[in-house]
Amino acid sequence: MHLHLLHTDRVQRERYPLYPDTPCAAEKGYDILTVMVVYRVVFLPPGTPKEIVGILSEALFKALKDENLVKWSEETKRPIGPPTTAEELQEKTQKIFLVLICT
Repeated sequence: MHLHLLHTDRVQRERYPLYPDTPCAAEKGYDILTVMVVYRVVFLPPGTPKEIVGILSEALFKALKDENLVKWSEETKRPIGPPTTAEELQEKTQKIFLVLICT
């Protein structure tokens, strides 16, 4: 079995300066891997009432649009993607794992 390293970054689609010999995913044709990000996920106990889930979701979606957070994101070049529902996150994750398994 061979292990091949690929640098993945949703902003920088070129080799990472600290590892110049490690190709980036985009350069190898794995564009789907350039959308890999670190997700911060909020979990709730099973059976949490939908009303509570809705209140928390609305608050989190609103917080991600806060102008101070958006400004910090732009200044530090740490993008904050659009809020993702559980269903959307599952779909994205399945696509990424499919690419990893098939290559």
